[in-house]
Amino acid sequence: MKQLTKWVKNIFYILFLLVFIFVGVSLFQSNEETNEVNSIFGFSILNVLTGSMDPAIKPGDLAIVKNTEPKTIKEGDIITFQSSDQTLVTHRVISTKKEDGAIAFETKGDANNVKDEEVVTSEQLIGTYQFKIPKLGYLIDFIKTPLGIFMTVFIVLSILAIEPIKKYLRPNAQKASH
Repeated sequence: MKQLTKWVKNIFYILFLLVFIFVGVSLFQSNEETNEVNSIFGFSILNVLTGSMDPAIKPGDLAIVKNTEPKTIKEGDIITFQSSDQTLVTHRVISTKKEDGAIAFETKGDANNVKDEEVVTSEQLIGTYQFKIPKLGYLIDFIKTPLGIFMTVFIVLSILAIEPIKKYLRPNAQKASH
């Protein structure tokens, strides 16, 4: 039983650490002042806000996007790009073409009935979608709120305090039994 408790505690610590890392990375990547998307080792972690790519990618999912050379992108790939209004969009490439000697992409959300009006240029490209982490975006959005920050700090401090409290209480319990 003691071994099982130790395993469960270790798994909890690892999961909590991973969520904490994702929150840190997400905070690092959301640079609203410059409208730039930061990447770590060529990857960006983006929170999906709309259902335009449903069912492949749903709102609340974290999309992992890899920096990619435009010439390697082909029809059917899912790309993330910055639209003319500075919004980040993740849609599927329905065709590629040359425009003024540069590669451009026509895109469409899987859940949308019509293709995007704007043709995506190489300069707008952020990268290609690699995979998603379902629903973790909701948790990260919550952790960014005042209540979420409070709860995260409370949980971290509680975890850090458990062992010293147990060590402090354990000798007293042994003395009482003698």
